[in-house]
Amino acid sequence: MSDSDDCDWFDKDDDDLMRDLQRTIKAKQAERMEEHIKVPTNTLDSYIKDLTIKASSHKRQKTTKKNLNIVELRKIATQSPLDMFLHTQTLESDFFSDQILPNDSQERVMLYTKILAAMCRLELPGFHKILNQAVARNLMLQDHYRLMVAKLFCKRFKDMWKQQKEMETFLDDMGTLLVQCHESSSENVILKDILNIIDKSDNDNASCTLLRKQLSGRLEETLSKQMVTDVTPDEIYPTIEDLMSQPLKLETSSSLTNASAAVHHYLQKHMQLLKEDFLLPLRDCVKFVRNKTLPNPQMADNFHLFEDVFIVLNEQFLDANRHELIFVDIMGKRRNTLEEEMPQMSWDLQEKLWKIKTGTLLCFTTSRDFENLILATVTYTSADCLKEGYIGIEIARQHNIGNIYKRPLLMFESPAFFEPYHNVFNYLKNCCISDFPMKQYIIEGCSEPQIPKYLTPETIYQCGGMKFHPLTELPDNGYLQLNPSQLEAFSRALKQEFAMIQGPPGTGKTHLSVKIVQTLIENAETPLILISYTNESLDKFLVKLSTFTENIVRFGSQTRDPLIAKYNIKDVVEHSLINPKLKRLYYMCSNEFKDAFQKLQHQHREFDGSDEAYQHILQAQKHLTEVAEKLRTLKTMFQYYVAREKSIIGMTTTCAAKTNYLFRLLKSKIVIFEEAAEILESHIVACLTPYTQHVIMIGDHQQLQPYTSNYQLQQMSHMNISLFERLFKNHPNPIALRTQYRMHPKIADLLCNTIYKDLESDASVSEYPAIRQMSTNLFFMTHNKAEAKTEHDSSLYNSYEVTQVVQLALHLVQNALYDVGDIQILSPYARQIDMIRKQLQQHSALQSLKACTVDSFQGLEANLVILSLVRSNGSSQIGFLKQANRICVALSRAKHGMFCIGNLELLSKCSNIWKQIEEKLRQHQAVGEKFPIESENYFYDK
Repeated sequence: MSDSDDCDWFDKDDDDLMRDLQRTIKAKQAERMEEHIKVPTNTLDSYIKDLTIKASSHKRQKTTKKNLNIVELRKIATQSPLDMFLHTQTLESDFFSDQILPNDSQERVMLYTKILAAMCRLELPGFHKILNQAVARNLMLQDHYRLMVAKLFCKRFKDMWKQQKEMETFLDDMGTLLVQCHESSSENVILKDILNIIDKSDNDNASCTLLRKQLSGRLEETLSKQMVTDVTPDEIYPTIEDLMSQPLKLETSSSLTNASAAVHHYLQKHMQLLKEDFLLPLRDCVKFVRNKTLPNPQMADNFHLFEDVFIVLNEQFLDANRHELIFVDIMGKRRNTLEEEMPQMSWDLQEKLWKIKTGTLLCFTTSRDFENLILATVTYTSADCLKEGYIGIEIARQHNIGNIYKRPLLMFESPAFFEPYHNVFNYLKNCCISDFPMKQYIIEGCSEPQIPKYLTPETIYQCGGMKFHPLTELPDNGYLQLNPSQLEAFSRALKQEFAMIQGPPGTGKTHLSVKIVQTLIENAETPLILISYTNESLDKFLVKLSTFTENIVRFGSQTRDPLIAKYNIKDVVEHSLINPKLKRLYYMCSNEFKDAFQKLQHQHREFDGSDEAYQHILQAQKHLTEVAEKLRTLKTMFQYYVAREKSIIGMTTTCAAKTNYLFRLLKSKIVIFEEAAEILESHIVACLTPYTQHVIMIGDHQQLQPYTSNYQLQQMSHMNISLFERLFKNHPNPIALRTQYRMHPKIADLLCNTIYKDLESDASVSEYPAIRQMSTNLFFMTHNKAEAKTEHDSSLYNSYEVTQVVQLALHLVQNALYDVGDIQILSPYARQIDMIRKQLQQHSALQSLKACTVDSFQGLEANLVILSLVRSNGSSQIGFLKQANRICVALSRAKHGMFCIGNLELLSKCSNIWKQIEEKLRQHQAVGEKFPIESENYFYDK
């Protein structure tokens, strides 16, 4: 039997069926008041005739187009989705063109559909849109879908349901293709035709009826998305108009008619918020470029305008890597005009240059009038290049400018780090609405978590050599060593598919997290994804996990811990065997990139100032960007072959958003978020996939909230409320750890009932030693010496406190004989920290003592903390010292002793929380105008 032979397909009743189909579609067209659907002629009147005509040329087409035979398709269909993708992408023939012909068999169509759907579900950046567009253009495949659906839901062809499992799979695969094709190209003719056919179904078989309802519901939801008002920004890259305009008035959809519309509205809202949060500080930069004054004085330290820079090409680009093709020459015009030795860059310029990191967005324009704009992302910042004044870039967009090379340009960087905004925005833009993960909790507000889908009542877990049923039992606590609240949190984390655990300061969040991870990886079938907000927290957690498993890989290159460096993905990939088809495809795309790059350079050389030539440049630039995205995707595929063998995959949220499709490849079921309350809601969502079956979020919303670049936007949109906080507060029975093991009881008492209702101290903290040469473990030195501001950026500092803090530190080191590593100086204000550090350097004994802002010390602890609060004025202003979250972090870092300095009268006057804290301090007799020094050698600056 040949590939095209199929008795079902050429049934004697097909003529009658097609006539019925024709009448159905025409009748529906007459009934509709909406836009008329033009159904292809060959689907209706001439369909059977076309089958005959096209069949006669089938053999010739198959030879010239190198169509795959049925055996090859069967072989491909047994592969994993990724292997399907690599196989079809490296074929000599085009897998997406002319593979389906009019007289092809039902099996061939189903196999082809299965392969396309599997690849489509991967949603590979750079390739996904191309695949969807290929399906949208494949009218012959769509004709087959019309006919197959008509037969499946027709009584006369009920025998097709003898292969019920195969038919169910086909309908699901076809639905996936049609939905994603629609979301990529707004193609809706085929969707409406299929719905019309289903509507006239006369097959009342129970299974058939159920599948009919499921398919029609899925397609109707997709079409209804068009009825939602779409104000979603197309991309996060700003235009000139974006940068010149007033802040956007955030709009949302008013019509939420169904689940699909609700998801669309949710994504739309968060895309708007992300773009506006990114744009607001960038608009201030543009105002400075145009007016030479900064609208926000606090930007002065972080903003620098580079003048007379050049964008230059690597003359050896054909032999260069992708990130070494285009550079910014910071010396630019000066390098070009000097014949003799080029002057060295100033120290200030070098410092600014070295702060620019990979992933930053750079903006260029030819003049302060800002009539044109070039946007580029930083791709390469090697030390050798930076010393010479070069930064590797990739051009992202250009507006109102043709020739961009070797001409003097103004350059500045975006104040907000671009990469996380870009990655999360693109995920939200491209994610599949129909498979939105955990939407019952995130969007629909369900507060009663179900059990993870991979768990059954029969599931048995191994834990430390013991067996237990995770839904009904717990392992021996002698092994776990958890307190009652930790044990309850452990149990919920295992058996709730969406678990949230609050861990106040010092309550053993990390210890609990390690026990949860240890138990899960011992029983999980896929790698566990561990995501943290900061690199420091991630490294700290991975170090603890590495004590019981070496099967770890860390993504990202910002680790500072030598114990973790060996797990870095880059180093691991270099020593791994890689799929040869992937190597071939990467080589093919690399050549495609260089070809696209050459074409772009040709367009620049041929630019004559005309609008047509400018459009050619934009098209060439767009193509280059698309190929670059393919290469980034393939690079992550190399990493996939390493990651799939690991038990734990660790990364920060910034890294996770850009590798979301890696999680889809891995089909990872479990995602754990550390510091979850510090992560923006959209960043959490961007780490989930349709394969996610279990989410565990561990954090504390009463400590630091997510960072946003603009306070006004934060207040208007509540963007600083994390997903953790939003859902935790609405949970009817939230779980919080209650016993703290960090702070001396006097210190912990400051937080009890002021910040936390049920916080209690473990007996062990009562045994902490007294602080040498100090009469108490806790003290607040109050004063009324005025704060001050710097002239250029209005940043706050308090010189009196600087002196007192440094003198106390000197006493603790020289007289009390504490090691500098035992002491941490904190302040809420960066300028105060700068001044303290300068003073510390004047004392040899204190030069290695650490001082940092309160925010940057979140999640860390020290034996002794000296806290400088700065604010002291007659205008009753204490700024963000009113915020309970920052008060909480500031007062919860110390273990053995904490010594604060500030204007306690002012703080209590401006904040009810500080008023309660003052009452507790006075109960402990811990307030005075001098630190309680037990030494005659201590110096006071009066």
